[in-house]
Order: sequence, then structure tokens, then C-alpha cells
Amino acid sequence: MSADETHTQHRPCILLVDDTNLVHAYLQRMLGPEGYEVSHARDGEAGLRAATETPPDVIITSIELPKLNGYDMCAQIKALPGMAELPILVLSSRTSGVDIDRCFDAGATDFLPKPFAKEVLLARLEKALSSGTDRRGTVLVVEDSAVQRAVIVGALQKEGFDVLAGAHGGEGLELAIEHWPDLVVTDSEMPVMNGRDLTREIRKHERLVDVPVLMLTAADTSVDRAKGEHAGVTAYITKPFVPDQVVVIVKKLIAEHRLVRERSAMHRYMSDSAAAAAAAVADSKGDVADVMRAEMKFATIFFTDIVGFTPMTERMEPHQLVGLLNEYFDAMAPLFKERGGNIDKLIGDAIMATFVADDDRDAAAAAVDTGLAMLRTLASFNEGREEPVRIRVGINSGEVIMGDIGSRLYRRDYTAIGDAVNVAARLESAAEHDSVLISAATYALVADRFDVEARGPIQVKGKSASITVYRVNGSRGG
Repeated sequence: MSADETHTQHRPCILLVDDTNLVHAYLQRMLGPEGYEVSHARDGEAGLRAATETPPDVIITSIELPKLNGYDMCAQIKALPGMAELPILVLSSRTSGVDIDRCFDAGATDFLPKPFAKEVLLARLEKALSSGTDRRGTVLVVEDSAVQRAVIVGALQKEGFDVLAGAHGGEGLELAIEHWPDLVVTDSEMPVMNGRDLTREIRKHERLVDVPVLMLTAADTSVDRAKGEHAGVTAYITKPFVPDQVVVIVKKLIAEHRLVRERSAMHRYMSDSAAAAAAAVADSKGDVADVMRAEMKFATIFFTDIVGFTPMTERMEPHQLVGLLNEYFDAMAPLFKERGGNIDKLIGDAIMATFVADDDRDAAAAAVDTGLAMLRTLASFNEGREEPVRIRVGINSGEVIMGDIGSRLYRRDYTAIGDAVNVAARLESAAEHDSVLISAATYALVADRFDVEARGPIQVKGKSASITVYRVNGSRGG
């Protein structure tokens, strides 16, 4: 690379304002390798001073800061000449509606709750740094007053939103169905179709069912609000209003909607126990990096995988293999949910799950019943397949350690570890094709509920003595 090329390359500068050293270290290690230049301030006054002296491309800040809190720092920075458009991303574990409102009222561009995933933060930064309308999203404005419509559109466009405009509810509905906006601003009373009827029609479309709707109204009685809420209206602005008021509420609603969607998406990448653990950490006091929990629990551990999966990966095209796995997991995952099991993780073709209940016998029985249900489901799953899928299931019960495993600063998981987990994994490896193999500990809990036959004793890796195992043939009486 030439000196000229090096000189022209721009590393986006981020000003990080936080009073916790761990947060500074964590984000420095995360953002540095991604091409960002990070400068640091430990309190609100230092953040304001740094932003004034050397304006960054983006500011990342927390709310609770010494000397000057995050709200006041944001407001003062935004009031500086030429700083009104500076992106400010707030990271905080304070996620109440009041806290989020205050952030946007103070001039924040975006809000991200702690704890957060690296990929989410990087995506937010990329949006903040991107030029044009991509940074904000698309807003549909439906207003029959041409003057009012132009004022709102102009205010939103000035803030970087891509704006669509309709003169009445019918036109607004057509635009919403065609363009799938991120938010709808609508007047309450309009020709052709009023705002409430427009909201009802929007909610009938799957892609628009959860899109926020901000209603502009001159009638703000409790009855009017009740009608609007029943139709699906998200928030209201009472006329007369100033354009900046619309902009602030639009930012808030889009950020809240994004937050809900991200949380929903994250649940698909996390086990239920991990999601609950993350929520508990977020609600705790202090820095989330310092919260590492562990507890002993009695659980039934469930392992299953596809027989001959490695050779299968060599024979199939990548898209075919991924399609097969996703179809398989779609068929099997609900079986765990229906029986109270928690899918701890997916490991390639394997599933690890835990079953915990007030009665250990119920938990063990639910695990065994899940294994038998998988075999029944597999029969229909394989219908018409040239190469049928075969599986093995191993189940063991015992004391495990449930807790946060991983790095305090980077990636962590909430999972189960211990000898009981290892034995369950070994039983799965030792099981015959299309069978459920359980340990003596699990058998003792479910012997009266299932028809089993003793197998072994067998030798499993990591155990000096042989262990007795049982193959499950079915439920008693079934």
C-alpha cells in the first residue's frame, strides 16, 4: 500500500464515555481490530470536553456517569455548533421506557441495552456511520393537510429518515403494503379511510403487524385513546405540536421496536436458560462483566445426534446439508418445548438439552418421553427420503453445575457441566441406531413408567468402572 493510500484511509473515530475500566478494555479489544480508532473519557465532563476539542465520528456513552450524567452530556454536545447530527449511541442496562425517552429527548441517536452481542453493536455502529437514509429507516406519513404533511416530512428527512407520504388512509395503506415502512405517522381524521381504520388494515398484514403507528389527533380523550389502542395504535401526539416533537417520538418508537425485534431474534440463538440468565444479569446492579453465577442442580441431561453425519457432510452440497439440518431441527425442537425441556445448545447435528422440574422423576420421564417422541417423529420425517436419517439418544440424571461459563469480557454461555453431563454424552455415543439409552440413575427415576431392558454393563470413556445401562422400548401400557 502506498503512502498516499495510507494517508487517505480513514479509521472512524469513536469516543467512548464510561466510568468502568472493564467496559473500556472490552470495547477497545472489540472495536480496534474492526478498524475503529477509540478515544476514552471516564466521566461526562471529560466526554463533553473531548467531543468539543476533537469531534469524533460516533459517541458511545452510558447513562450513569460521574460529574455530568449521560443525558446532560448528550444534550450539551448536541447544542454545540455543527454537532446536531453527531451520532450518539447509548449503552445501558436501564431499559425502562422513561430512561429510553430521556435518552432520545437528550439527543441520542440510538439505544442498545446491556448485555449486548458484538454483532449487534457493530451493526448499530455501521448504521450510525452510514450516510443518507439507511441510518434511520423508512417512515410513512399519512396526513390529509398538505401543509402539515410537508412540515412533518421535512423534519423527518432532515434527520436522515427515508419518508413516504400519503394524503389519506387509502393511499397510506397502499404505500405501507408496497414498501413495508419501519413506522407509520398518521392523522386520526382523514377522507377515504381514517387513522384507526388504516391501523386496523395495516395490522392484518403479517409483515406490518408489529410496525409502530404514531397517531396525530386533536381529540385526546380517554375514549379516543381507548379506540386507538384497540385498533393497534402505538403512541399519540396531540395537536397542535411542533415538528421536533414528532422526530423525537419517531426515534424513540423505532429504537424500541428494533430492541423488541432484536430480543426476539436473540431468543432463537439462545437457550431459554441462557436468555433468562442474560435478563437476570441485566437487572443486577453493577457492571455486567462482574456478574458470574453458578449453582448446583439435579437435572436430567439429554444428548442426541445423527448417525453417520460426518460422511453425510462429504457427500452433500452445503446448501443441501444445511437445508436437511434445519428441516430436522424444525421437526425435533418442538418436542423438547412441549415436554418442558430446555435445548442448551445445538452442536452441528447434535442436540444437548436439560430437563429440570420440582419432581426429579417428572423431569426424567419428560426426557425419556422426548426421546421416544423423536423416534416416532423420525419415522414420518424419513418418508420418501432416499437416505433415511438415523439418530441415537443418551440420557442421564444427576447433580450438575449450572452457571455462566466463559469470558467476563467477551463471550459467555449459561450451561450445565459436570460428570452427569459427560455420562449422558457417552451414552449417546454408545446407543444403537434409532434407540434411547438411559443410565441406571435415570432408570431408577422412571422404572415404573417405561418398558426397558438392561444392556451392559458397558465401559464408557472417563469411567474406570463399567456402568449398567438400559434401552427404552416404550411407555408402559403403550
